[in-house]
Amino acid sequence: MTEQRLAVGQALRHAAAHRTAEELQAHMQAESSRPVSLATVYRTLHTLTEHRVVGRLDSGRGSDTYEWIDPGQAHHHARCVDCGSEVDIAPRLLERFERALRTEAHFTPFLDHLALVGRCASCAAATPS
Repeated sequence: MTEQRLAVGQALRHAAAHRTAEELQAHMQAESSRPVSLATVYRTLHTLTEHRVVGRLDSGRGSDTYEWIDPGQAHHHARCVDCGSEVDIAPRLLERFERALRTEAHFTPFLDHLALVGRCASCAAATPS
């Protein structure tokens, strides 16, 4: 783990919300005199996502956002494709889904971070059927 990769992980871990790679890089540039390339930020986020330390959320708008996942703390979201609003989903709502996948599909899902997309109530009401 290089010093730059460690810095990317620390910056994301201490972020108050989801961040894009560009936002992380800008924050790191403002906080440190050592430059970190955007390519390094992306490679680090990719590696941390593969190791399930970071969750990636497809914003549906071209830039994925990332957040730190604390071990043992499941964290799920639902994001509106129209307005971008986001709500948290309680892990208990996915318990039946997880059991069904294990017993019926013989598949063990990693449900430490799940992101669903759809429409919030306001946007669904404003969208003609």
